[in-house]
Amino acid sequence: MKLSALIIITLIGLFIPAAHAGLSAWGADYTTNGAGVPPSLTNITAIASGGFHALALLPDGSVRGWGDNSRNQVSIPPQATNIVSVAAGLFHSIALTDNGSVLAWGTDYAGLTNVPANLTNAIAIAAGGFHNLALTSKGAVMAWGENLYGQAAVPCSLYQAAAVAAGGLHSLALRADGTLIAWGDNQAGQLNVPVGLTGVIAIAAGYCHSLALTTNGTVAAWGSNAEGQTSVPSGLTGVVAIAAGYSHSLALTSDGSIAAWGSDLGPGETRPPILPSPSMELRGGFGNGLALVNDAESSDEPEVLGPFGGLAITGLPILSRVTAYGQDLSYSASNLPAGLTINPPTGIIRGTAETAGVYNVSITATNTHGTGSLACSLVVLEATPTVITNAPAPVPTAWLASYCITNLEVAVLEDPDTDGAATWQEYVMGTDPTDSNSVLEIRSLNLLPGMQQVEWIGGTGVLQYLEWTPHLHTNWSILSTNMPPTPITNLFDDSILDPEGFYRIRAVR
Repeated sequence: MKLSALIIITLIGLFIPAAHAGLSAWGADYTTNGAGVPPSLTNITAIASGGFHALALLPDGSVRGWGDNSRNQVSIPPQATNIVSVAAGLFHSIALTDNGSVLAWGTDYAGLTNVPANLTNAIAIAAGGFHNLALTSKGAVMAWGENLYGQAAVPCSLYQAAAVAAGGLHSLALRADGTLIAWGDNQAGQLNVPVGLTGVIAIAAGYCHSLALTTNGTVAAWGSNAEGQTSVPSGLTGVVAIAAGYSHSLALTSDGSIAAWGSDLGPGETRPPILPSPSMELRGGFGNGLALVNDAESSDEPEVLGPFGGLAITGLPILSRVTAYGQDLSYSASNLPAGLTINPPTGIIRGTAETAGVYNVSITATNTHGTGSLACSLVVLEATPTVITNAPAPVPTAWLASYCITNLEVAVLEDPDTDGAATWQEYVMGTDPTDSNSVLEIRSLNLLPGMQQVEWIGGTGVLQYLEWTPHLHTNWSILSTNMPPTPITNLFDDSILDPEGFYRIRAVR
């Protein structure tokens, strides 16, 4: 699958070539010429800022790096071709290719460059201090690298993810329904997502703080405020993109201007400069800021840079902004899902998708000098997802995710714990599909004169019936009913006229 046009709804212009986009840098200088950007670097399509280095993606899918190379973090490997996205950590770099694979280079501390062998369908990446995250086309998140604070231990409850962000020692994931999940270090409260925060369309993570952009164009911030990095400027609205540095925060507004708050961004310059052209993308590093700018001339033909796309969910609102190179543009879209509309003057796409499916959407930007267009793919998932297979019982995605099972369609027919029960059968029984000791069975049966004593173990969240029949050709009688919240051993001790016969445990979900 070609991924260059498949981008998450919360990202703006990250993967699509922008033939004339320039780069502005301020704060800590990663070069020796005093400008912060290599003088020969032009035609940039995406950017990343790390601890003391930076990366730029070019239209031909190649990557340029500059700054600190003490760990070979800017020594671009020869296999880094057909790249569609880049990310930078403290002393390492990662890149996403157009076939969904991920490359990593720089320090190999904690296995940072050891990309998981089963990661083949990534659509987004993030680099933290010493850990990495990747989002797959199934909405799953994979992590590797340092896990001292649990920052690489993806919660099993995370499913239908739409975006990821990696901080110094913590991680964030945005679900397709606009809610957040955070894990890792919480020493500064960076995991304490504000109560009631919904409608999130973008996330960012600094060293000890977190940011979220909502559908109404406002920014929420939490975690460390030692340098003022979570003190969002009063009256800041119309935000379309966010970025977080080590201890500072950045926001891009709809008119292309930049707002910044937090620590000083470098010697002699504490805030981003007034840029001559509107900005399209932001990145924050250890002590600097980078901005990708639209320096189109009035006579240039339009070029669509970043259509919305990726994952959405039925019944829940989405908002995204289409960006394009050019001036005086008018936007249109074809084959949008029912319930979504595009605003021609602004390129804002909003609404609520009504029907699940895969939509091949075409975004067009037009001015008096020509037309530019680009196709993207939007996957709309059901609000209450289930995995429908040829197994007798459909299995909810959320239940599979709770056991960290992501290869959904295949997994329901497999037996991961080799206990003789397929995953779909374990769901019906309420047992753990990854634990061979989690079963639904009679453990012991003691028949005494006029009495039977039955011990059995069951699963969770399902009705369990202990049943008895004197002969297999007659009806079964219910001796006991139980629905334990956790796996427990059940004991039935009672007397009937004839304890001899047949016993069974039956689960009903």
